[in-house]
Amino acid sequence: VRRHLPDETARHGGLGPLESYDGKALYYSLFDHGGLWSVSTTGDNERRLLDAPHAGYWGYFAVTESGVYLLDFTPKPTIFYYDTGRQKLTPILTMSETPIGQEPGMGASRSGKILLFAQGDTSSSIAMVEYP
Repeated sequence: VRRHLPDETARHGGLGPLESYDGKALYYSLFDHGGLWSVSTTGDNERRLLDAPHAGYWGYFAVTESGVYLLDFTPKPTIFYYDTGRQKLTPILTMSETPIGQEPGMGASRSGKILLFAQGDTSSSIAMVEYP
C-alpha cells in the first residue's frame, strides 16, 4: 500500500521526487532554479538542502538509506554524497565527460554501495563506483 505524499511537485514546479527509505521525507529538484529540496511526507518543514544539482540537471540525484548522491560543477562535473544525518557533503568522483542535461541521469542502490550515472561520451559503456 502506497500512502499519499504531498504534491510538492505541482505546487513548486519540482521534478523527480524520491521518497526517503524511512518514509519521512520527499526529495526533489526544481526545473528552473536547481537545488535539492526536502519536505516531510506530512507536508511540513519544506526546505532547500543544497544549491546542487544546478538548473538543467534536475535528474542528477539519487536517494539512499543514509543520504543523497548528487551532481555539482566545481568547476568540473563532480558527484557528491550528502549525508542527511550529519548534513555533510563529500566529493566522490570527478566525471570524465559532461553529463547529459535535461534528463534523469542518476540512480543508486538502497545501501548506497552502487551508483549509476549517465554522462555524454562517444562510446557506450557502464561504469560502477563503489563508495564505502
